Amino acid sequence: MADLVKDKLGEDELRNGLLNDEEEVFKYLFNRVIDVLVHKYLSGRPGAQKDAEDYAEIAITEVWRKLKAEKPFQGSIMASVHAIARNKCIDGIRKASRATHVPLDDRLPDEKRLDEVMLKERRFEVMEKHLQQLKGNCKELLELKHYHTLSIKEIALKMGLKGNYIKKRLSNCRDKLRTLVKNDAEYLKLIEV
Repeated sequence: MADLVKDKLGEDELRNGLLNDEEEVFKYLFNRVIDVLVHKYLSGRPGAQKDAEDYAEIAITEVWRKLKAEKPFQGSIMASVHAIARNKCIDGIRKASRATHVPLDDRLPDEKRLDEVMLKERRFEVMEKHLQQLKGNCKELLELKHYHTLSIKEIALKMGLKGNYIKKRLSNCRDKLRTLVKNDAEYLKLIEV
């Protein structure tokens, strides 16, 4: 993992790095999660950086333990770490509000913003569920493009395919995913909100 100077790590690199206890991979995940927690959930709270570090460490450790135990793992590593850290963060905010008897509304980001974030997260979970159902290389292509934000050119190089094929295939895969999601009853309820 000596070439960790690059900005994005793929799913295989994350998985192998965690399984091989590569410090650079742990640091990479740690820094990505902290940024999200501090900006989305802990903004303006005293001790936000320390709390974010604690939640990130817990989330990464949970995913690492699951991988080491060779338990079935659904979804991407990055999405799993983010989801666990987010949930731990929200639990921590709730516990802190109960312990100090301060209304929860005073501890959380404004209610409208939190509702929007939670709704987006729920929609994301529904899409993630359907992403796992895609056949062929659709899942891998969509993850490389949208989770790891690789360009068409980077994906083509990584997979040894032509850019035009990747572009066309991504379009078809997005259409398939969109169809699965739009036919999901849970998703339909979420978009009505």
